[in-house]
Amino acid sequence: MKAESAAAVEQIAGVLKANGAVKLYVVGHTDNVGAHEYNWELSRKWAESVVRELTDRARNRRVELVQR
Repeated sequence: MKAESAAAVEQIAGVLKANGAVKLYVVGHTDNVGAHEYNWELSRKWAESVVRELTDRARNRRVELVQR
């Protein structure tokens, strides 16, 4: 995860700590360059890195990555 994303992750962690009932989808996005499978995998990895950042530091253990 990029260093410039830290402030946004901190804000999300604050919202989740303040209201444990909040559930979020974490969705990664890519551009349309490259193969579909590659971009899908990259998007998934980005979303997982956000979830990991929130949960590995024990900020909020209620964060979920929900597959649709």
